[in-house]
Amino acid sequence: MLLFLHLLRTDGARVGSYAPLQTSYAEILFNFRTGASLVVWFLGMSILYVSLSALVSQQWQIEATSNDNTSIRSIAHKLEDNFLKLEEEKSGTSGTQDWKLLARIRGSVRAAGGIPGSKLSDLERQEWQKQHSCEGREQLLGQWIRKENGSTDRETRRAMLRLFEEYSNLHRTCTQGGNMSYVSDLYKQRENGVTKCKFLVVEFGVYGIGNRMLWLISAYMYALLTQRVLLLDTRDTMHQVLCDPFPGSSWQLPRDFPYSSSRRWVTAEDFFRAWDAWEEGKEQEVQTEEREKENEEREYTVRDLERESREVEILIQARTGTRRSAGDWPDLGEDTGRRRSVLESHSRGAPPNFTSVQANEGWTPNARFFCSKTQERLDQVPWVSLSGGCLYFLPDLFAISTFRPVLESLFPRRDPLTHLLRQIAHPVDPIWNRVQAVQNAHFRDAKTVVGMQLRFRDGGGMYSSLNGVVNQKVMDCALERNLIPSNSFNTTYLKEFEQKGGPPVVIFIASLHRGLQNHLREYYAAILEWQQQKGKELLKLMQMSEYGFQAFDDLDGDFQAFAELLMLSLVDELFTSPQSTFGYVAQAYGGLRPLLIEFNPSNNANCQRGQSSDGCYHEGVTEYKCPSEPKLDGKSLTSVVPYLRPCQDFDGLQLVPPADEAADM
Repeated sequence: MLLFLHLLRTDGARVGSYAPLQTSYAEILFNFRTGASLVVWFLGMSILYVSLSALVSQQWQIEATSNDNTSIRSIAHKLEDNFLKLEEEKSGTSGTQDWKLLARIRGSVRAAGGIPGSKLSDLERQEWQKQHSCEGREQLLGQWIRKENGSTDRETRRAMLRLFEEYSNLHRTCTQGGNMSYVSDLYKQRENGVTKCKFLVVEFGVYGIGNRMLWLISAYMYALLTQRVLLLDTRDTMHQVLCDPFPGSSWQLPRDFPYSSSRRWVTAEDFFRAWDAWEEGKEQEVQTEEREKENEEREYTVRDLERESREVEILIQARTGTRRSAGDWPDLGEDTGRRRSVLESHSRGAPPNFTSVQANEGWTPNARFFCSKTQERLDQVPWVSLSGGCLYFLPDLFAISTFRPVLESLFPRRDPLTHLLRQIAHPVDPIWNRVQAVQNAHFRDAKTVVGMQLRFRDGGGMYSSLNGVVNQKVMDCALERNLIPSNSFNTTYLKEFEQKGGPPVVIFIASLHRGLQNHLREYYAAILEWQQQKGKELLKLMQMSEYGFQAFDDLDGDFQAFAELLMLSLVDELFTSPQSTFGYVAQAYGGLRPLLIEFNPSNNANCQRGQSSDGCYHEGVTEYKCPSEPKLDGKSLTSVVPYLRPCQDFDGLQLVPPADEAADM
């Protein structure tokens, strides 16, 4: 290289254009060493930068791992929030009440340590479905939707599906994928505040399938509204009758869980007594503070007078040379201390703090349950139980001002029972197999299917006295509306039917007794005989069971009852009995407004069309009992919620569709 530089130097001496290279070897060597040093320095800094970056990256990874992937979760939360906004904008429903509820559920997922919007992968879902087979889940829903009389509110179905998916995410998060040992430990440690999750435990009494189903669905709606994880009492048969509804999770508490019915949770009465005492103490404090303020103002006046008196005294003393003793002056400081002591003795402490509360009293929630202030206070309780009730209290949830906007938005047709049953109350496969067997054999090719559900509430005595009357009323009502064929067929019609054939009319009977079937067979005796001779079916009469009495806590009896209930939900026209919760559930599953049979012998009417497909809240709360809300306290619920109407078949309240509401006004 030195030789090369020398040649350049020599050439530069000969050629003027290379004059800048005419430098000494020492200068060249200095410049070379300086450049080399810069290169070495640059390489060293690069290596140092890479090393430091690697260390920082490694530290970030360690911190992310130690903090449960906080950074990843934060990114996921932001992405999900953005996705939610896009969904809202795309659907054109941004800011609606159901989206606000969805946002609250997602907020609960985030608070519990989960990722809002996360779903099971296809593989995870398939594995879960394999372990929790429930064939009726999709098949039944499709049949109900296809029926003309079924619910066709697509927007409600979409909104409910969004809520269900996120609620299932909350359920998985709070139960760690249905780990009931973990859930039981959470209950044991509830005093320590180890989780941000809230739970709702549903306990069942000894009632029929209809009552228990209505109790469960009411609880589920409440759990959705309050973001509580719904858990079932497994000492009952309901968990064996229904499929697990929430993918990737379970709602089945262990039998040895400390349920409120076996361990003393705080009762509704004690809960309200404690809050009332606190409210009273708060009111006393306000009054005490007002008195304190008045006394302070009075004290300032006395002190001013005292100062003026002392000035006068000084003048008197100066003139006369006399002085009053110290005892002549009032000791206001001692009085102020006594007043402060009184204030402290009346000051309120912290608000009541409960970790487990039983919200109902007997068959239904406490009347004060339906007050916004009560819900505000229950929201602070991590574990709430609805224990041993049997009534459909969901209609009165519309009376709670904080719940009403979202309920009205979700259910514009006022049919929550239909949507909620179809969402979480699916029959286990053995029950669904019974339904399919009857459906394939008798329903599939029918012209019309008429369901008749007879329930004699007082057992054998009522059946004996009213059987004949009720049978005739059912027949007359069905014939008047041309729902079933008359027995007076002429020869020409029979010949035409024999030649052309045609689908039969099916009458499906659900009853504990055989009386109606015997009545129908007697009425249609000629037709049934003709059918047997010709091998043609113009009419089918069928009844799956006739136990004669209602069994309780009987798994096979529940299987059969649920199968018949589902069969009724798949008919074209439905007759139901007054006060029958079994009938309420059947009509709601099918989205049917039934024909209510008149059981009263003195009433000339045979039946009347039901005002709603929803159920009746028997002897429900009809008047606000909200002492903390003076403007509402004592008002009737119907004066505030006009679509809550008296039931047609019993004392109570029922949700009615807006069309009927407008027609009656």
